[in-house]
Amino acid sequence: GFTMKGPGTGISSSQNYVFEGKPNNGDITLTVGGGNQYLVGNPYPSAIDAHEFIDDNTTTNGTLYFWQHWGGGSHVLGNYQGGYAIRTKGGGTPAASHPDVNQSGSGTITPGQYIPVSQGFYIQASATGGAITFENDQRAFITEGSGSSYFIRGKQDQKAAQGIAPEDLRAKVRVGFDSPIGIHRQLLLTVDQATTTGVDWGYEGFAGEIQEEDMFWRLEDENFVIQAVPDITEDLVLDLNIKVDADGLSKFGIDAFENIDKKLNIYLLDKLSRNRYLLEEGNPVALDIAPGEYPNRFSIVFTPGETLGTDDISITDLQVATTENGSDIVILNPSSSYEIQGVEIYNTLGQSVKKVSLDTREETTIIAANNLTNGIYIVKVATDQGGYSTKLSIN
Repeated sequence: GFTMKGPGTGISSSQNYVFEGKPNNGDITLTVGGGNQYLVGNPYPSAIDAHEFIDDNTTTNGTLYFWQHWGGGSHVLGNYQGGYAIRTKGGGTPAASHPDVNQSGSGTITPGQYIPVSQGFYIQASATGGAITFENDQRAFITEGSGSSYFIRGKQDQKAAQGIAPEDLRAKVRVGFDSPIGIHRQLLLTVDQATTTGVDWGYEGFAGEIQEEDMFWRLEDENFVIQAVPDITEDLVLDLNIKVDADGLSKFGIDAFENIDKKLNIYLLDKLSRNRYLLEEGNPVALDIAPGEYPNRFSIVFTPGETLGTDDISITDLQVATTENGSDIVILNPSSSYEIQGVEIYNTLGQSVKKVSLDTREETTIIAANNLTNGIYIVKVATDQGGYSTKLSIN
């Protein structure tokens, strides 16, 4: 691959570079060390198929990273505005700001299936490494469309023209996250029957970098920007990892639906509050999330489910509090109005830390909490007439 400085007058100025010599042909092989990143590039005088390249090179993590520089007319890294777009067999996503550069703006280019002549990109070698190979069977006659000087992407109005990239007809949902400091991250969900709900090498896109504030799909304790599933069903649950660094509102919505019914209901589930928020295009949900990293608290789900809140049961009928020293939880059930069926306690990460099954109409029920560390918890009480949840401080 090639990385070059511009003429010194910013990215708005053009600069001509001349490549001399015979065009490459045949196999080209590069040895890669385990776990290392490498800048490579399309070495041929024709486009190459990114999916074919991924299939031929199992010594990588199956994800390709393309730099887009969208602002900052300087050779000083801290003044750049740019980041890495990502491509797998599951599709492509535009870049969010790179964590080492100016945290402003976001990428506008989504990598397509075909990589143009001389286009550079990064690969991440697998743990064992080995060799990567460019081969003639990866090459394709695909022309660069107007306005596609970085990444080839087929035009809808040119489908019949020779040399235009074929249209990807798989169903896709692009989920958007806008952080309090203004970083936009797009996650891609692709429906492909060749995949599973787990990690499918070459389809899931590993996160290339983590911002101060960011959002990822969470699979097998790893962060992903692209996830593929065989189908979207009501019982499908897709876990998220959300990182917030500053106070303020975090916004969640749908960037785009592709080849799928826009009436599909998609919800953000907050496991801490048990609330589900409908995600829509052009109407993001704004939540005030305390600074921190939340690898277990939020998920994407596809059914409205049960939403519990403090309004489900009148607080005058059922009361939940702590004992005077704050070490135990007391449930007051005046006149034995409700059958208390169970209690579950969640920490601020949305993790269940204690669960007690009950079958009682006692007016006072005490749940021991002395094994919990000091902090704020959500206590959810299940009754025969519905649920009640509240926030408590346990000492």
